[in-house]
Amino acid sequence: MNNMKKMYITSGTYDYLWRLQQKHRKRGFIIMHNKDHTLLLEETEKRSIFRLPRTYEIIEERGELPKTGFAHFYYYPVSEENRSLFEHYVLKGAHRLFNNKGLVAFRFLRPVKRDSYIFLTIWEDEAYFQLWKKGQSFAEAFNIHESKLKKIPQPFPDPAYGISYTIGEKEEKEETEGNL
Repeated sequence: MNNMKKMYITSGTYDYLWRLQQKHRKRGFIIMHNKDHTLLLEETEKRSIFRLPRTYEIIEERGELPKTGFAHFYYYPVSEENRSLFEHYVLKGAHRLFNNKGLVAFRFLRPVKRDSYIFLTIWEDEAYFQLWKKGQSFAEAFNIHESKLKKIPQPFPDPAYGISYTIGEKEEKEETEGNL
């Protein structure tokens, strides 16, 4: 299991992470940002160069991570005793998600030292994500019937939540808008 591909995520200021990405171009880092946060991601079987990364095992993946686009992270805190059942349902239905127009890639990530799984979806742009989100819930996407969810004893110790990011470098317009 040590050779399992991992995703390392670190956060910091946009300027610092952008410089780190430029310094280590060969590592293939992906930079993401929104108005509150900037992330730098790395997928590798090697050790991370990040000082304090959040580490996840990649247990399902489709598509290549692009250098531009729109990303949405679904965080699902799952208690230790319910991990295998949660993974079973998500892995069973993950392939259905890839039939959505505009979806470029996804990653299902198991936490190494935390309790929150991540289901990361990456879209060509936000409009495709919003269209998909309007059409169905996460449970529907994975064909998890409501009665099956009720059989899982409190699968989420805390509420699930999502955060969206723009992938790629900030545009000049974004930077100047915040200064007006």
